[in-house]
Amino acid sequence: MKVYRILLAVLIGLAMAVAQPYLGTAMGDRVDQVKAIAQEITVLIPETEPESGKTANGSGFLIAQQGNTYTVLTANHVVCRDQQPVCKQPRPGLKVVTHDGQEHSLDFNTVKKLPEVDLAILQFDSNRNYKLATLANYDTNINSERDLRLPNGELIREYGHFVFASGWPGVNNRDIAQLKYRFSVGRLLPENKMVGFRIRPVAEGYQAVYTSITYPGMSGGPVLDTDGRVIAVHGQNEGERVSNEGASGNERVLIGYSLSIPISKFLNLAPQVSIPLNNVTIQTNPARALNQDDIEAIGTEFVLAGMQEQNAAQPNSAVYWANQGNQYWRALKPPEALDAYEKALEIDSEFYPVWYGKGLVKTFQEKYDEAFVSYNKAITILDQQIAQFPRETERQNRREWVVKLRDQIQPLMANSPPTSTTPPVNSPAPQTQSESTMQPSPSSPPPAPISPPQPQPETQPGLLW
Repeated sequence: MKVYRILLAVLIGLAMAVAQPYLGTAMGDRVDQVKAIAQEITVLIPETEPESGKTANGSGFLIAQQGNTYTVLTANHVVCRDQQPVCKQPRPGLKVVTHDGQEHSLDFNTVKKLPEVDLAILQFDSNRNYKLATLANYDTNINSERDLRLPNGELIREYGHFVFASGWPGVNNRDIAQLKYRFSVGRLLPENKMVGFRIRPVAEGYQAVYTSITYPGMSGGPVLDTDGRVIAVHGQNEGERVSNEGASGNERVLIGYSLSIPISKFLNLAPQVSIPLNNVTIQTNPARALNQDDIEAIGTEFVLAGMQEQNAAQPNSAVYWANQGNQYWRALKPPEALDAYEKALEIDSEFYPVWYGKGLVKTFQEKYDEAFVSYNKAITILDQQIAQFPRETERQNRREWVVKLRDQIQPLMANSPPTSTTPPVNSPAPQTQSESTMQPSPSSPPPAPISPPQPQPETQPGLLW
């Protein structure tokens, strides 16, 4: 479809030099269909503290209907502050808001947690007719790694399947000024590439890692495949943007990945707590193959989402190149991501989000020694900033997240020689947060700069996705 190719050429030319408001655009039929399904099945689950009036929110999605009673699947931490079999600390003032803006009261007695994992169902009554999710229970590792020959003849290794995250970023997050539904494209990492990223307790079910940009407030929302079926429940993300104190102080970088619970976990555990599945639609066939128009439409959505996240960073700033690297990383293109990160480090070698990004990419490449060094560098920089700004808690939260990632890969380094003599950084036990802020990492001097990359040459047919 020529319209997409023209639009993509324009987008790639602009890339991420200037942030633009995301006003939407005509997508391919497949993307339009998935987006329409996602919006209709996704619900907002707001909470309100009666005394303080403080508000927050999570997300969920409709999975079943019996008479006028609808069932919603969500993350347990959206409705409860603990992970006990029977909730001891229910979140106050919960409601369910459907896509048509209708508010539905919630009887907390209908909330039922699934064993061990961070999942729960709840129910509300309505005489309106709402669309229900179709759950897809199939092996997402099928064809998740493949060789792809580009139009220019180059053979590349491609990883992961496209997925879409759906939910409501929370207005309690300082970067979200307006409550607005979000639909975000990314790639689901293959099973063997998730090693080193699964830092949540296995018992909580967080086994699926994907690259969609997500925020606090989207927990409990659906992760859909390209056929619009739910394959996972979103639960954790990188959350906050990172301030660039070396620049104007208000530029942000969004780096990291998202974690979700495969829908198979819900289906396997539901019978144990007498959750009926007879009204739930389940399919077991993999998603249909994508045609070129679908791929271009998804790519357009991907680029526009990246442009939305970019602030007005200049091409000669570390923020610009960090964000460029982030987009390549989210597209699972390690060489291009590392090139962009190196360019950022040439401008500011102490910009810790870049060292964090390098750690992620090196982990994806299974170069765990190099990832360890990069994570340590980020930790060292954060330690210096924490000492300078002791009352600032966000850096401490970011540091704890990086420490988790670094410690996660240490066992994987056992059979490979160390790449650095830099000793591990002493680190306190990390705090567990359900929607914690994922950020930077590492320690060790920056490597010698390499040739600067171009912000996405038009001669490269692979584009950003």
